[in-house]
Amino acid sequence: MRFAQVKNCTPDQAKTDPSCQTTLPTISADGAHVQQLLQLFLGIVAALTLIYIIIAAIRFVLSQGEPDKISKARNSIIFAAIGLAIILSAEIIVTFVLNSI
Repeated sequence: MRFAQVKNCTPDQAKTDPSCQTTLPTISADGAHVQQLLQLFLGIVAALTLIYIIIAAIRFVLSQGEPDKISKARNSIIFAAIGLAIILSAEIIVTFVLNSI
């Protein structure tokens, strides 16, 4: 019984050629599938970051002038905005790299 594929086989070869038959599942994934999954993941993370920014903004408004609460809310907004910028740049880089392959 073979557990690993020794050579690159097409799905048709895997059915007929004994050296291509393995117990591993065959998955056909191209760059478009990977790009869709990464964009979905980065989109979800970006949406969560925006929700976090909205919550921090509400805390900023409700801080009632207390310096400690204001600084915590301001720092939360700044860090979340930096995180959102990183997420968006990562999505741009991933899309560019996958489109150029």
